[in-house]
Amino acid sequence: MKRTLILTLAAALAACPLTGCSGQPAAGNGSELSPSDASFSEEPQSEAADPPSEGPSGEADELSSEDAQQASGQSTSIFQPFDTSGTIEETTLVDNEYFTLVANGLSYKNNNAVLSVTVTNNSDIPITVMSNTLAYSCNYINDWMVTDGGMHCDVEPGATETDEMIFSTGTLMLYGIHGIGELGLGINADDDDYNEIFRDCVSLRTSLYDAYKSGELQSASFEDPILNLYGLTADYSSDDTLFDQGGVAVVSEKMVSKDDDSVLMLEVANNNDSLVGVQISDVFVNGELACEGTWVSGYLAANKKRMIDFDYSSLAAYRDSGDSEDEEDPSFGAIEATDFSISVVDGDMNTLVPPSEIKLAF
Repeated sequence: MKRTLILTLAAALAACPLTGCSGQPAAGNGSELSPSDASFSEEPQSEAADPPSEGPSGEADELSSEDAQQASGQSTSIFQPFDTSGTIEETTLVDNEYFTLVANGLSYKNNNAVLSVTVTNNSDIPITVMSNTLAYSCNYINDWMVTDGGMHCDVEPGATETDEMIFSTGTLMLYGIHGIGELGLGINADDDDYNEIFRDCVSLRTSLYDAYKSGELQSASFEDPILNLYGLTADYSSDDTLFDQGGVAVVSEKMVSKDDDSVLMLEVANNNDSLVGVQISDVFVNGELACEGTWVSGYLAANKKRMIDFDYSSLAAYRDSGDSEDEEDPSFGAIEATDFSISVVDGDMNTLVPPSEIKLAF
């Protein structure tokens, strides 16, 4: 089963698309980064390929901690529960001529942190207020950028809508996060003619903020107990800095596997005091071209980190998507090397670092 590992990771790194106030799901990822559309994608750029999964949709697909422990045969003694004591005061995050965005409260259920928000339309035109969209995916928890927290609210003039932004605690624990001290929300809004009227990243502190800043809530990413919890094996781990230009660095690498499937994780750090975008392109696996052009890209807020993954099953499917013969289970065999290019742009899509080649051997 070519998707065994990525679905296991998905249960842990569960991105939970959210049905918004309009009854429509928040926009997903899937368009190529280009100066013309100024959008970042979290996934490959071909519809013919099976894209890297950010996680199954909906609570029914969530893997509980207990189920994961039973499946992997691990003892519950290795598991540190997520700290659900972090709360917020009702906070106005945005208040302008177009809309007011208020964070109402933070709760925890079904292994998710749930942020309740209210949007009020202050204008005389219909507007749409969003988070985690194709054009602007800039949510973060503590030190890490995350792809959870989707929101899509269509609000009529003078009306108020309430929505929920959902963040998987399984994802956060794999990132070494055991409690929420700060939330960053990338918010953008359009008028009824699809003209952008707002774009910014707003932040919100919880009652655990002091513990987060002191380091009590943050440990090394991808801890072995968490990997064991989900039945994953760390086949390769390195703290070598593969890239360090323009204030952006690839500071660690880890390959995890389950059965015959592998995923390479790159820890990318933005050491700038401003937003940047990182793009991965022209991927070679074992010396063979797997993806020509953009494979994955994403924003990093100031002084935040992002995990970029190479799902080798999806890369193999992408490579074979143009073949006339339909392969049931494409693969590269044993992964011995991965080469790719990385480039960096600022928040206005100006090039900070042109494509630079990185070679990684295992």
